[in-house]
Amino acid sequence: MVALEVLSYHANASKEDAMKLMSYELPTTVSISLNTFEFDDLPLSEDETVLASVRMFVDLGFVNTFHMEIQSLFRWVMSVKKNYRPVIYHNWRHAFNVAQSMYTMITTGLMGQKLSQIEQLALLIGCFCHDLDHRGTNNAFQTKTNSPLAKLYSTSVME
Repeated sequence: MVALEVLSYHANASKEDAMKLMSYELPTTVSISLNTFEFDDLPLSEDETVLASVRMFVDLGFVNTFHMEIQSLFRWVMSVKKNYRPVIYHNWRHAFNVAQSMYTMITTGLMGQKLSQIEQLALLIGCFCHDLDHRGTNNAFQTKTNSPLAKLYSTSVME
């Protein structure tokens, strides 16, 4: 059972799925109000959240600075999305919104001036991944139900 839980981290997006999304045009920052605190993700489809995520990396200059292959970036974002569970709160939309908030702080506030590009990249990646594979429950629930994770990690199961 624990092996199955560990394997869930290895769900990758296919090259074909990435190629399909790469055929679409990235939305402009202005067209979806991406760098505002009034941003609303609800009108966006699941695919559009991936496109908007890639837009953040492009706009912040990470693709050029860190020589990211665009197909690898698409597959990475799609793989992160795929490894979020369909739970009420700690899901892909939550991660996307946290990343969008960080993107807005970097682009509209002083954070972009105070942090190096590698620090900005680390923050954005951290935002996307911070609740990856979250089960939607807390440590106490995992421990009381004697879940596979609780068996593997006796303290701070979800951390």
